[in-house]
Formats: sequence, C-alpha cells, structure tokens
Amino acid sequence: FGIGGEKFGQLVVATSGPLDMLDEARAASLEDLKDKVVLAGSMVTLEALRRLRDSGAIGLIVGGLNNLDLVQFLGREINVGITGQEDTGLTVVIMEGFGRIPMGESTWDLLASLEGRIASIDGTTQIRAGAIRPQILFSDGTPPDDHSDGDQFTVGDVYGEAREEDLHPLTNLVPGDRVRCVRAPYFGLWGVVLEVPSDPWKVDSEALMEVAKVQLDSGETVSVAEANLEVFRS
Repeated sequence: FGIGGEKFGQLVVATSGPLDMLDEARAASLEDLKDKVVLAGSMVTLEALRRLRDSGAIGLIVGGLNNLDLVQFLGREINVGITGQEDTGLTVVIMEGFGRIPMGESTWDLLASLEGRIASIDGTTQIRAGAIRPQILFSDGTPPDDHSDGDQFTVGDVYGEAREEDLHPLTNLVPGDRVRCVRAPYFGLWGVVLEVPSDPWKVDSEALMEVAKVQLDSGETVSVAEANLEVFRS
C-alpha cells in the first residue's frame, strides 16, 4: 500500500535491519536527506514521518505504519479506492501492512544492498477492480549529474534494460519453498513448506481447500491453505 505519486532520489538506509523502528530521534540523526528516498525497517512513527518531510526527503519505504498515524499525517481519512494524488511532500510505500510488521528479510537484504542507487518510487494504489500496487524501480548506476546542455537520456539509461534471465515463470508450491503466512492465525509468520498433500483438506471455515504443511521458524508445524501463503524464491 502507498500514498503519493512518482518521485525519485538516492536511497538511504535509515535503520540497521528489518526489525528496527524508525522513530523521531533516529530520523533526526540522519543527515542530508534532501531529495532522498529513505529505507526503514518494521515501522515508522508519525513524528518520524514529519521529520523526514521537514528534512527534505521525498520518499520512504517501510515495513509497517499505524493507520491512525497515516490519517494524521495526511490530515484526512483515505475514503476513495485509489491513492497517489496526495500532496504530502513525501511518497510512502508500505511493504507489509498496517501496524509494526518487520519487512521480509529477503526484501530488506535486496533493498539495503542498493543503497546509494537512484530509486524511483510510486505510491499509487488501487484496491478495487484492476488493482494497482506501488512500484519501486532502481537504476543500474547513477545517471549523469549535469543535463544542462540539453542532452536527453532514456528510461533504459537510468533504470537498465529488462533481461530475459530476470523473468521467472510461476510454478506450483513445492516442499522446501520459503513462505510467509498472510492470514490469521499465523499472519506475518515465516516458514518452510514440508509437504503439499495432493487432496484438498477441510479447513476451519469448513471449506475444502488445497493446503500445505509448513514448519514455522518457531519450529511449530502447521497446515495452511495455499491461498494464504506468499512464496519467496531467489
């Protein structure tokens, strides 16, 4: 989920990892945020949001955000089916959901490894038919600093060209897949698929669904509907 339109700037990592929260004190300690995109961990506070905006940052990528803080930051409720037109001065991309939710480790590692590169972020979100999700694009390097001579450069010059080896076909869930649960009672928990039974199982809602046996990172083994799992593959 996100707010604010497309903006771009250099990525700055603001927290030490995906579990850490960005509060006002930490935001105040960051230097030279003008026109920068900030990467934070599990949550950002309302005071930190305001501090980032006042410091000249143009974007934030974060795991979670309190819904009330978002309303207070915007000054109003979001009551339409599409965002992206908000005039807040700060585009925000929420990677995981509302509340304090650690960003996925693989997501964090990827984003943090790109610190210093030019990031283009767009918070536009449409939750109705024809769903639109926020986007984050990164350059393969740094675009030329000076275009005062009128020279033009293409999107490919800034962001790099799509490569065939980067495109991965969708495959069925298989044992060994790294997954995250996206519904209660295991919402937000990570694990590894142990088994994918061939026949549907009756779940708590009495529906017959395809399920997977998942060993959570805590060591507990649970059965989860495949529809309630996100799969992460390298």
